[in-house]
Amino acid sequence: MKRTASLYYTLTLLLFALMFVWPIGHTISLRLVLFFCALLCAGLLVHAEGRQTVATDEPYIKAAVFLWLALSAWILLGALTFASDPAKVLIELRSQWLRGGLAGLLGFLAAALVLRGRSPIAPPLMFSLIVAPMFLQTLIQAVYSLWLWWGSGALPFDKTLLVEGKAKVSYLTNTALAIVCAELMARIAFRRFFLPLGSRFLVALIPLLLLCLYLLGVRNGVFGAVFLFLSCLVFYAISQRQRMRGAVLALILAAGIAAVASFAWVAEKADIRWQNFAQTVPIAWDTQTHRAWLNQKMHPYPHLPDGRIVDVSAYERIAWIKEGILLLKEHPLGFGYSRTAFSDGLVAKYPGEVLPGAHSHSGLLDFALGTGLPGLLLWFALIACLLTLGWRGFFRYHHPAGLALLFVVTGFFGRSLIDSNLRDHMLEQSLFLCGLLAAFSLPQNRSEP
Repeated sequence: MKRTASLYYTLTLLLFALMFVWPIGHTISLRLVLFFCALLCAGLLVHAEGRQTVATDEPYIKAAVFLWLALSAWILLGALTFASDPAKVLIELRSQWLRGGLAGLLGFLAAALVLRGRSPIAPPLMFSLIVAPMFLQTLIQAVYSLWLWWGSGALPFDKTLLVEGKAKVSYLTNTALAIVCAELMARIAFRRFFLPLGSRFLVALIPLLLLCLYLLGVRNGVFGAVFLFLSCLVFYAISQRQRMRGAVLALILAAGIAAVASFAWVAEKADIRWQNFAQTVPIAWDTQTHRAWLNQKMHPYPHLPDGRIVDVSAYERIAWIKEGILLLKEHPLGFGYSRTAFSDGLVAKYPGEVLPGAHSHSGLLDFALGTGLPGLLLWFALIACLLTLGWRGFFRYHHPAGLALLFVVTGFFGRSLIDSNLRDHMLEQSLFLCGLLAAFSLPQNRSEP
């Protein structure tokens, strides 16, 4: 019994450390050590507790596993048949896709073990410890940004401390915000608790997380937060439609929408890039006249009618998405699973004009160009399984983890449309959280305090 308890403590410590290290740059070796040690620890616990501890009859869990295996088989088939660079696909299959799947398995095993095994750590406490690094890193970044702002008098949009890149910090912030909102929604709608934290403390976290998003100036992060809050309002209306008078509910929803609109307005005014966005869109869509999206060294960035350079980020993303869709139309089976599938396609279509090794800044488009339409459809089916698990977990079983799973999956999928997040540590960390929350949201748990 002491050995089993030690394994639970060790697993929790390893997962805490892994969550802290995952988004930090130049820590690949440390990530791998923590990751595989955590997998080994979970395996030893499964052996000690019995395989029935992590077994489940949930059909959507089984469907998700089947779809992931089917996708893996399709990627392997692509490497052996139509891939433009089979050796690279095999490497990516091992280092990206398979490791991401193992991360999802690790999350599911960790939650299932603590729910049904002889864990000395209560499930709410274990979950809180595992996700705590996201909140810690976000709040550290907010303090760092305020300190720089105080010293320089200007918003330090491009400076981060622990996590490399403001987009990655915003992704952590959105995920942390999703977990807090899911917990508060469950408490308001169903009086169900999971996190061992007071409601006032959780409410106080929301403006701090929003402050971090504001200081980062990441438009996609602001989009994510706005969509999250609007989703909360919709889910609140669904849960309360038969318990509350229509007029009162309408007033609450109107106040909520006004608050969300106010945050969006403040964030928009803080980012001067919005002023150029509308004029940039038609220029970016004309990819044959303006070709800076191909190679900035060969083609200069176009100018707006008033003489200013286009919003570079918006220009490139829009042009790449258009050209990526055209590539997928021309090559429906894709070019073989790879983080650089987009540039592989462009190199074949525009020889001599493209710098190899680039991505489209759309994880979903990169994935589609790598796995083709069959792989994309399998991915959509996998996402649908996870969304169904989250929906059932919240609206049928009233568990906060179900709504958190819904928010994490929709946030992950939404960001994949305009950010390259279906790769590296972001893929692993997201699938880990999906596996963790999926297991916690199932009905056969003992997690409620």
